[in-house]
Amino acid sequence: MNLCELLGSRYEEKNNYGYYGPNGCAQYKVVSSKHVFKISKELPFSEAGFCEPLATVIHGIHRLRVQPGENILIIGAGTMGLLNTQVARYYGAEVIISELLKKKRNTAEELGFKKIIDPSQGNFVDKINNYTKNSELNSIIIAVGADKAYEQAFKVAPMLCKFLIFAASFPSPKWDIDPNLVHYKIWEIIGTYGASLKDYQEASELLSKKIFNLKPLTEKKFTLTNIQEAFKKDSSPGSYRVSMIL
Repeated sequence: MNLCELLGSRYEEKNNYGYYGPNGCAQYKVVSSKHVFKISKELPFSEAGFCEPLATVIHGIHRLRVQPGENILIIGAGTMGLLNTQVARYYGAEVIISELLKKKRNTAEELGFKKIIDPSQGNFVDKINNYTKNSELNSIIIAVGADKAYEQAFKVAPMLCKFLIFAASFPSPKWDIDPNLVHYKIWEIIGTYGASLKDYQEASELLSKKIFNLKPLTEKKFTLTNIQEAFKKDSSPGSYRVSMIL
């Protein structure tokens, strides 16, 4: 499903009602049964709505081949960054978080993470080495689409490091890659996008079991009558997930 080259083609023209896209704000939608996954009735809709983003994170973690005890640096502690941190921890990794905004660093602390770095303060490489206790990073997940994030990743990547390119941004961030470094340091650069049905199944089961703490990532709820306020809040810097309710 996530490899389909024609996935977005059906949204390029208006539907019968004059709208583009998959009718995300509709009350009802008809879909194939294979695309429906059971969620616990005890799970709030605002948290059940994390099934799709959580599935994409699980997909990326699978591609990264995370093993228990590995050191993983995650750059960016926005909604998707903190989903990555929680899934990586669930799979047994030791997680280090790099985040500029104090609000997001505080949210990471609220979720129980201790190894948190403000990259604007002090020596970034020394801080990483302090947290890894002179062992090396196994992987770096870039969860924010910013030039500086890619620069940081290269500064601390050791031999045999894997990079997971999770975030997209428009315009595209710049990343000056030295092919010789990739060659001699035996780096892996891994892309990830979307999720498979298996990933959705795993996400729905983990959500139903309340494995992850999603409350700090659900910042505010709006009714459909206030949807413009919701768009404004969602597009403001530092915001987490905004939910729409009937």
